[in-house]
Amino acid sequence: MISDVETRLTEVPTLDYEEYLSMIKEKVEMAEQGLKTFDKIEQIKLNYHRNNRLSKTYKVSPDLEMILKSINLPQTWYLLTEDWCGDSNQMLPCLAKMTRVNPDIQLKIILRDNNPEIMEQYLTDGKRSIPKLISVDSRGRELFTWGPRPQPAQKLFEGSLALDPSKDKAKARLHAWYGKDSCRTLETEMAEKLKKIYR
Repeated sequence: MISDVETRLTEVPTLDYEEYLSMIKEKVEMAEQGLKTFDKIEQIKLNYHRNNRLSKTYKVSPDLEMILKSINLPQTWYLLTEDWCGDSNQMLPCLAKMTRVNPDIQLKIILRDNNPEIMEQYLTDGKRSIPKLISVDSRGRELFTWGPRPQPAQKLFEGSLALDPSKDKAKARLHAWYGKDSCRTLETEMAEKLKKIYR
C-alpha cells in the first residue's frame, strides 16, 4: 500500500541536478556583485566549488556501474537537501553521476526547508538531518532510504561531538574524511541497498 508520504513525494516541487547547481551559481554571483545577501553564503560558495570539483573528479566504480546498469525497475531518487549543507554537497555530485549510468534512475532534489512535512517523515534520531535519499518506484512505493551520512562518517561525527560539543572541530574531521574517502563508502552502501531490492 502506498503511504501518504510517498504520494506527496511525487507531488512536491523538485529540481534536477543542473537546476540545483544553477540555483547555487545564481546566489553566489548575486552575492559577489552585491545585489543580494543570503544566509550562510560563505558555506554556499564553498559548496558550489565543492560540487564543481567532485563533478569533474569522481567516477563511478566498475563494480557499482555494473549493479546500476543491471537495474530494470524505473525508480526516482528523491534527495532532501539544502545548498548550505556541507554533507549534502560532498555526496550529491557522486549520486548524480550514479543516476546517469542508467536512464531508469532519475534524481530529483527536494529543498528541505520548503517541505517540512516531508522532512518530518525522514528524521534521523529525531533530527532533520540531511542529506536524506528516498528511492521510490514508478508507482510511488518506497524502495529504500539512505542518509544522512555514510555510516563511518556518522560515527566519526558523533564521536567528535562527544569529545568536543563544538561542531567546528567535528565538521573539520568529517570533511577530511570525505576528502580521503572520495565517495567510495557511499558507493558500498548504495550497492548494498540496491542488491537487497534485486535479490
